[in-house]
Amino acid sequence: MDDEAFESAVRAMSALIERAQPYVIIHDARRAVRPTPKQRAFAAQQQKRDAEPTRRLLKGVALVTASPLISGVLTAVNWIFPAPYPQKTFSTLSAAEAWATGQLGKDGG
Repeated sequence: MDDEAFESAVRAMSALIERAQPYVIIHDARRAVRPTPKQRAFAAQQQKRDAEPTRRLLKGVALVTASPLISGVLTAVNWIFPAPYPQKTFSTLSAAEAWATGQLGKDGG
């Protein structure tokens, strides 16, 4: 993914908080490629800028991956550095969608 497309995708996620409504994110990482250092820096900058509203509004992140290794790494990272929102990995998009829908129904979301 080139820088322009990556930045556009990150900005689209940031725009979700402007609605001031609870939301969930589903990342389908089954064919994802590793972001470049420039892309990671841009995403980190946006995440830092959006940190407070993200804590209030993001009700969960579902990661769809075919890799048990990636799933295990995410689980381990969350044990050490828990995210301020629920995160879970799935092997199918339909399972991720069902979980994400349930997350929106919690706590008045």
